[in-house]
Amino acid sequence: MPDRKDLVTGFIFSALSAAAIAFIFSNSLQPAAVSGALSGGLLEKVNAFLSGAGLPAISEKLLRKTAHLCEFGLLGILTSSAACCFSGAALPRTRRRAAVTGFTVSFAVCALTAISDEIIQYFVPGRACLVTDMLIDASGAALGTLLCAVVARLVRKRRKRTQN
Repeated sequence: MPDRKDLVTGFIFSALSAAAIAFIFSNSLQPAAVSGALSGGLLEKVNAFLSGAGLPAISEKLLRKTAHLCEFGLLGILTSSAACCFSGAALPRTRRRAAVTGFTVSFAVCALTAISDEIIQYFVPGRACLVTDMLIDASGAALGTLLCAVVARLVRKRRKRTQN
Protein backbone atom coordinates (compact mmCIF):
# COMPACT_ATOMS: atom_id res chain seq x y z
CA MET A 1 0.00 0.00 0.00
CA PRO A 2 1.41 3.43 -0.93
CA ASP A 3 2.35 5.69 1.95
CA ARG A 4 1.48 9.37 2.40
CA LYS A 5 4.59 10.51 0.50
CA ASP A 6 3.66 8.34 -2.50
CA LEU A 7 0.11 9.70 -2.48
CA VAL A 8 1.30 13.33 -2.38
CA THR A 9 3.76 12.61 -5.17
CA GLY A 10 0.96 10.92 -7.13
CA PHE A 11 -1.22 14.01 -6.81
CA ILE A 12 1.68 16.18 -8.01
CA PHE A 13 2.16 13.94 -11.05
CA SER A 14 -1.61 14.06 -11.65
CA ALA A 15 -1.55 17.87 -11.60
CA LEU A 16 1.41 17.87 -14.01
CA SER A 17 -0.50 15.44 -16.24
CA ALA A 18 -3.50 17.78 -16.27
CA ALA A 19 -1.20 20.69 -17.16
CA ALA A 20 0.32 18.66 -20.01
CA ILE A 21 -3.15 17.83 -21.34
CA ALA A 22 -4.12 21.52 -21.13
CA PHE A 23 -0.95 22.40 -23.07
CA ILE A 24 -1.72 19.78 -25.73
CA PHE A 25 -5.31 20.97 -26.12
CA SER A 26 -4.29 24.64 -26.20
CA ASN A 27 -1.95 23.89 -29.11
CA SER A 28 -4.75 22.06 -30.91
CA LEU A 29 -7.09 25.03 -30.53
CA GLN A 30 -4.76 27.32 -32.49
CA PRO A 31 -5.76 28.00 -36.10
CA ALA A 32 -3.48 26.64 -38.81
CA ALA A 33 -1.88 30.04 -39.48
CA VAL A 34 -0.84 30.49 -35.84
CA SER A 35 0.31 26.89 -35.48
CA GLY A 36 2.26 27.11 -38.74
CA ALA A 37 3.99 30.31 -37.65
CA LEU A 38 5.05 28.70 -34.35
CA SER A 39 6.31 25.59 -36.13
CA GLY A 40 8.13 27.68 -38.72
CA GLY A 41 9.93 29.71 -36.06
CA LEU A 42 10.94 26.61 -34.15
CA LEU A 43 12.01 24.89 -37.38
CA GLU A 44 14.40 27.76 -38.17
CA LYS A 45 16.02 27.45 -34.74
CA VAL A 46 16.29 23.66 -34.91
CA ASN A 47 17.76 23.73 -38.41
CA ALA A 48 20.23 26.48 -37.43
CA PHE A 49 21.37 24.27 -34.54
CA LEU A 50 21.62 21.21 -36.80
CA SER A 51 23.54 23.19 -39.42
CA GLY A 52 26.01 24.37 -36.77
CA ALA A 53 26.52 20.74 -35.75
CA GLY A 54 27.13 19.74 -39.38
CA LEU A 55 23.86 17.79 -39.61
CA PRO A 56 21.23 17.97 -42.37
CA ALA A 57 18.10 20.10 -41.96
CA ILE A 58 14.75 18.54 -41.12
CA SER A 59 11.34 19.22 -42.64
CA GLU A 60 8.43 20.91 -40.90
CA LYS A 61 6.46 17.65 -41.15
CA LEU A 62 9.19 15.73 -39.32
CA LEU A 63 9.35 18.45 -36.65
CA ARG A 64 5.58 18.33 -36.13
CA LYS A 65 5.42 14.53 -35.95
CA THR A 66 8.37 14.45 -33.56
CA ALA A 67 6.65 17.07 -31.40
CA HIS A 68 3.53 14.86 -31.28
CA LEU A 69 5.63 11.86 -30.24
CA CYS A 70 7.53 13.81 -27.57
CA GLU A 71 4.58 15.61 -25.98
CA PHE A 72 2.63 12.37 -25.67
CA GLY A 73 5.75 10.57 -24.46
CA LEU A 74 5.97 13.14 -21.69
CA LEU A 75 2.26 12.71 -20.96
CA GLY A 76 2.81 8.94 -20.77
CA ILE A 77 5.64 9.43 -18.28
CA LEU A 78 3.59 11.83 -16.14
CA THR A 79 0.40 9.74 -16.05
CA SER A 80 2.38 6.54 -15.49
CA SER A 81 4.32 8.16 -12.67
CA ALA A 82 1.03 9.11 -11.05
CA ALA A 83 -0.28 5.56 -11.54
CA CYS A 84 2.95 4.15 -10.15
CA CYS A 85 2.61 6.27 -7.01
CA PHE A 86 -1.06 5.40 -6.49
CA SER A 87 -0.71 1.68 -7.23
CA GLY A 88 2.56 1.25 -5.37
CA ALA A 89 4.10 -0.29 -8.50
CA ALA A 90 7.63 0.44 -7.28
CA LEU A 91 7.04 -1.08 -3.85
CA PRO A 92 8.58 -4.52 -3.18
CA ARG A 93 5.32 -6.24 -2.16
CA THR A 94 3.02 -4.82 -4.80
CA ARG A 95 1.09 -7.36 -6.80
CA ARG A 96 1.86 -7.39 -10.49
CA ARG A 97 -1.85 -7.00 -11.30
CA ALA A 98 -2.03 -3.65 -9.46
CA ALA A 99 0.98 -2.32 -11.34
CA VAL A 100 -0.29 -3.54 -14.73
CA THR A 101 -3.72 -2.03 -14.06
CA GLY A 102 -2.15 1.32 -13.16
CA PHE A 103 -0.06 1.44 -16.31
CA THR A 104 -3.00 0.28 -18.46
CA VAL A 105 -5.20 3.06 -17.08
CA SER A 106 -2.36 5.52 -17.69
CA PHE A 107 -2.05 4.49 -21.33
CA ALA A 108 -5.84 4.61 -21.77
CA VAL A 109 -5.90 8.20 -20.47
CA CYS A 110 -3.17 9.12 -22.95
CA ALA A 111 -4.91 7.37 -25.85
CA LEU A 112 -8.21 9.11 -25.07
CA THR A 113 -6.33 12.40 -24.90
CA ALA A 114 -4.82 11.69 -28.33
CA ILE A 115 -8.24 10.95 -29.82
CA SER A 116 -9.76 14.05 -28.19
CA ASP A 117 -6.83 16.15 -29.40
CA GLU A 118 -7.42 15.17 -33.00
CA ILE A 119 -11.20 15.63 -32.72
CA ILE A 120 -10.59 19.16 -31.41
CA GLN A 121 -8.45 19.90 -34.47
CA TYR A 122 -11.30 18.83 -36.74
CA PHE A 123 -13.26 21.90 -35.61
CA VAL A 124 -10.37 24.41 -35.83
CA PRO A 125 -9.98 26.41 -39.07
CA GLY A 126 -7.27 24.98 -41.31
CA ARG A 127 -6.58 22.00 -39.07
CA ALA A 128 -7.46 18.34 -39.65
CA CYS A 129 -8.27 15.22 -37.67
CA LEU A 130 -5.65 12.65 -38.69
CA VAL A 131 -5.65 9.01 -37.67
CA THR A 132 -1.88 8.93 -38.30
CA ASP A 133 -1.41 11.63 -35.67
CA MET A 134 -3.52 9.61 -33.23
CA LEU A 135 -1.24 6.63 -33.83
CA ILE A 136 1.90 8.74 -33.41
CA ASP A 137 0.47 10.21 -30.20
CA ALA A 138 -0.43 6.76 -28.88
CA SER A 139 3.05 5.50 -29.78
CA GLY A 140 4.63 8.33 -27.80
CA ALA A 141 2.34 7.57 -24.87
CA ALA A 142 3.21 3.87 -25.07
CA LEU A 143 6.94 4.67 -25.04
CA GLY A 144 6.54 6.97 -22.03
CA THR A 145 4.42 4.42 -20.20
CA LEU A 146 6.85 1.61 -21.00
CA LEU A 147 9.80 3.68 -19.79
CA CYS A 148 8.03 4.37 -16.51
CA ALA A 149 7.09 0.69 -16.10
CA VAL A 150 10.71 -0.39 -16.65
CA VAL A 151 11.98 2.16 -14.12
CA ALA A 152 9.33 1.05 -11.59
CA ARG A 153 10.37 -2.57 -12.02
CA LEU A 154 14.05 -1.73 -11.54
CA VAL A 155 13.25 0.28 -8.42
CA ARG A 156 11.08 -2.55 -7.07
CA LYS A 157 13.89 -5.09 -7.63
CA ARG A 158 16.42 -2.81 -5.98
CA ARG A 159 14.16 -2.28 -2.97
CA LYS A 160 13.65 -6.05 -2.64
CA ARG A 161 17.43 -6.59 -2.62
CA THR A 162 18.01 -3.95 0.03
CA GLN A 163 15.27 -5.46 2.22
CA ASN A 164 16.84 -8.93 2.15
